[in-house]
Amino acid sequence: MILIAFLGLTFKENKKKYFYVPIGITGIYLVAEREYTRKINRANILNKIKNFQENK
Repeated sequence: MILIAFLGLTFKENKKKYFYVPIGITGIYLVAEREYTRKINRANILNKIKNFQENK
């Protein structure tokens, strides 16, 4: 999505450039949300491992 938006913004004429902005924003949001979710999941797993080791 980000690549499509970038190409659309660079190669299209001025009238149709605004069509690609929401596509780019959506692509950036999806990438950022996925990274945030991974970070939170990894932190939760690490906390579970630490708690398990402490309880042994």
